[in-house]
Amino acid sequence: MMIRPLLTTLLATFLLSPAAQAQGHCLENVWLGAIDDTPIEMTFGPWLGAEGQLAGRYHAGINPEDNFLLPDQASGGWQAVNSAGAVLGTLTLECALNQPLRGTWRTADGRLSLPLTGQVAPSGYYGIIDVAVETISTSRSGKAPYEVIGIAGVANRRSLRFLGEAAEIGHINIGLEAHLTSAYETALECRALRWLKDRTRLAIPRYEDELVMLNQDFAVILKHRQRACEQDYMSDEEQSLTIDLNTGQQQHTVDWLVDPDAIIASQYEVASERATYAGTLSQLLWQAYSHPNPECSAQVTFTLEDRQIYPTAQGLVFLPFARRDFKECVQAVTLPYRDILPFMSALGKQRVQAILAALPR
Repeated sequence: MMIRPLLTTLLATFLLSPAAQAQGHCLENVWLGAIDDTPIEMTFGPWLGAEGQLAGRYHAGINPEDNFLLPDQASGGWQAVNSAGAVLGTLTLECALNQPLRGTWRTADGRLSLPLTGQVAPSGYYGIIDVAVETISTSRSGKAPYEVIGIAGVANRRSLRFLGEAAEIGHINIGLEAHLTSAYETALECRALRWLKDRTRLAIPRYEDELVMLNQDFAVILKHRQRACEQDYMSDEEQSLTIDLNTGQQQHTVDWLVDPDAIIASQYEVASERATYAGTLSQLLWQAYSHPNPECSAQVTFTLEDRQIYPTAQGLVFLPFARRDFKECVQAVTLPYRDILPFMSALGKQRVQAILAALPR
C-alpha cells in the first residue's frame, strides 16, 4: 500500500520504546527504510528550539519536503508535523545501537497501522530524493552552444551546461551540476533546521551561474550566491570562475598579472599619497571605480584573487569586496586591455591575445 498522500496530510506522534528511551542517542543517525512499501529517510539531532533539544525530520519517497519529529510532552513520545502544522500519524520505534530500526506507523485516528523498518543510510540525508535537473533554454555565444539548466520547480536555481563531445567538457558539466544540486540540498537543510529552531520557513535563496564569455578556449562564469543560513559554507560574495575548456581546469587569473601577490591600496591611500601610487595598478583601479554613493569608496577593497578577477571581451574585470552592510557598494571595475597590459605577465598577454583573436570580426 502506498501511503505518500497519508504521510503528507496527517499529524503524527513519534513514541520511543523503553529500549530506545534508555539509549536515545542511537537515533542520532540518518536512517533509510520504508513505511510499508513507501521509501523514507529520517534523521535526528539537537535542533529543537534555542535549547537544542533532540528532534527529527524525515521525508517520504522522492519528495524533498521535510516533515518534523517533535517531543510530545503529553505522551512522552514525539509528534511528526509538516511545516504547515498538518497532522500526520503516530509512530512507535524500537532503537538500539548497531541494530536495525523497527516500528509501526499509525494514523492519527488509529484506524491504520503499517510496519516501519530502517537501516543506517550508506550516504547522507536526501539520498533518495529526486533533484530533477532540467534544461531551461539553449543558446549560443558566438559559435559556441550552451544550455541553461536548473532545479525543476525552483525558479532561482540556475547553472550552465556546455555542449561538446570532449571528455573535458563532460567533466566540467558534471562539476557544475553537482554544485547546483549540492547547494540546493544545503538550502533545504537550512530551511528545515530553521523551522525546528523557531518555526520560520525560509525561502530558497538565489543560486545562479551567469555566462559572461564563451569561446573555443575559455568559459567565464559569474557566480551569484546567497547563503542559505549561518551553517552554509557558501559565501554571499559575487565570485567568478574562469575555466580552460581544453583542460577542464580553472584558470588562475591572478597569474595573468606580473605581480599576483601585490597589495591593492585603499582609495584613501591612493588619494593621499599620489606620488607613491602614481602609475600603479592601485591607482588604475580606483580611477575606474565609480558609485553614486560617495561613501562607497571607503567601504570596498580590492584584492588579487582568482575568484575576483575575470576576463571579458572588453577587458579584465576586478570585483571588490564589501562588508554585508555595504553590499550595494560592490561595483565591478573593467580595465580595458590597453590599460592593464603593462601589468600583465607573459601568460596573461598570451591569454588576452587568444581572447581577442576569438572575437567576431
